[in-house]
Amino acid sequence: MVKEKLNYKYSLITHNVEFFKGQVFQKNLAEKSYKRLLNLGVFRTVLIQYVKNPKFNDQLDCYIICQPIVKQAINVETEGTNTSGNLGVDGNILYQNRNLLRGAELLEFSLNGALIAQRQLNDNTTSDLTNVQSTFNTIQFGPSLKFSVPRAVFPFSYLPFKKDAFPRTFISTSLNYQSRPEFNRTITNVNYGFSFKSHKLKVKHDFIPVEVYMVKAKLTDNFRNDLLNINDFFLLNSFQDHITTLSKYTVTYNNQSISNGVNTSRKAISFVKVNVASSGNILRGIFDATGQPKDTLGRYLILGTPFAQFVKLDIDYRLYIPVRKRSRLVYRTAIGVGKPLKNLNVLPYEQSYFSGGPNSVRAWRARTLGPGGYAQPDSVTSKYDKIGDLLIEGNFEYRFHIFRSFYGAAFIDVGNIWLLHEERGKPGGDFELNKFYKEFAMGGRLGIRWDLNFFVLRLDAAAPIADPSYPEGDRWLFGKGPLRRTTLNFGIGYPF
Repeated sequence: MVKEKLNYKYSLITHNVEFFKGQVFQKNLAEKSYKRLLNLGVFRTVLIQYVKNPKFNDQLDCYIICQPIVKQAINVETEGTNTSGNLGVDGNILYQNRNLLRGAELLEFSLNGALIAQRQLNDNTTSDLTNVQSTFNTIQFGPSLKFSVPRAVFPFSYLPFKKDAFPRTFISTSLNYQSRPEFNRTITNVNYGFSFKSHKLKVKHDFIPVEVYMVKAKLTDNFRNDLLNINDFFLLNSFQDHITTLSKYTVTYNNQSISNGVNTSRKAISFVKVNVASSGNILRGIFDATGQPKDTLGRYLILGTPFAQFVKLDIDYRLYIPVRKRSRLVYRTAIGVGKPLKNLNVLPYEQSYFSGGPNSVRAWRARTLGPGGYAQPDSVTSKYDKIGDLLIEGNFEYRFHIFRSFYGAAFIDVGNIWLLHEERGKPGGDFELNKFYKEFAMGGRLGIRWDLNFFVLRLDAAAPIADPSYPEGDRWLFGKGPLRRTTLNFGIGYPF
């Protein structure tokens, strides 16, 4: 290898080349080197060539030719959205530097913003389309910054990883401001983590030992009073100011060959993602051990703000089964449970579960289903987000080719959310083993997809089949005009 002035650190190249001068040729070492160099994310193509040495017949000269990716780039993206009938527009400005310190370090800075015409949580009336301010009533914007390096950094550097694990350490921070007619929220986040791969790159591990974010929320007086009037303390408490300290581990198994969300393999393919998260438990233990003072509600505070305490488990399983050359059956099961603990006694709003929407039970709008068999009284005309501690969903979809780049889908969605404890303002919303299986919502119908190679446009029309908010024994909607409740969902990409 010739050592010359490069745009990359010499050690970056040598560390990722598996063979050395004088070694007996081994094809597998060349293949490993190719994968490692390409995985750095700074080369568009990598070519390893062997040429017979002109002086020695038993020797080969090796040439490694790497075509760099553009080091710095600015991308601007805008798109119109229509999620469960909520029209909107969002945009993103992203700056990337793929080789900041000549060691394949990746720096990303983005600025995101969105305007959405969203149904108000406490208003059944429609917005005046002539009034832009009232129509686009939801605003989100904020910057984010992420820095990552293609190696293990302290303390992960002490772990015994193989070279082909492709380790990467990252640190990121973000600020997000959300404004809706009912509330304003500011979320500040910082995290430090590590990722690596195993089992021939089919398994990816993401470990974030430290993630801290602070939520400051301001509810309008009308929204707060409405929640108090209907005794919805569960939703009210989920909006309180809090600090969350998270530790997360995620393992993902994926042997799919995917192109724009479509399984191109001729065999059945599986995808499994398991996520475990813990928040505030070590912190609460430290405060207990050191005898720190509590507030009147028995909570420990940091800078005058209580910190969240909970544990969560999420499992997402998907199975893709080819039926014909351009058709397939897709099955998905999702289960999530979060257990709130002493310091906050409720899952924060952003950690709670919801059902409904374009990637869930599509016959219901997002956050309008559940919990359990809860039925909002006729005397309450306001509509509020439905959130819970437990989620169970199942989806079955048959995807088939129509003509050219158009595909169709027939689907059935089943699912709901539940509370882990009985809530006075949500009768019938708690999870009980002897009745939860009777409280699944069911919906289905047809959809169409337009595959443009670089992305897929999707339109699904879904109607409810079974509604758990009806009395037990009367939840099937046959003969009750379910088609009149058809929900249109527009999305980009496949739902799963």
